[in-house]
Amino acid sequence: MSSDLQPFAPAPAADPLAEVVAVLAGVLMLDPGKIDPRRSFRFLGLGSLQAVEFVAGVNARCGTRVKAPALFDHESPAAFARHI
Repeated sequence: MSSDLQPFAPAPAADPLAEVVAVLAGVLMLDPGKIDPRRSFRFLGLGSLQAVEFVAGVNARCGTRVKAPALFDHESPAAFARHI
């Protein structure tokens, strides 16, 4: 007996920037409104362990497979959202 069921994959984020900011706010324990998405992750206070947590959260929420080193190439939430 075959099944037509496929593994669950999250739908693409409708607003990637809002999703990135929401995940970042959760990791940094801040209100999303306090995050300027044009500021660098370093300026916002994201450390290396938090970066791994942040990328994992974005991947889970947005259905992406981004690796943490991508933050070096996309140094702000706005740039990272464009990347995903």
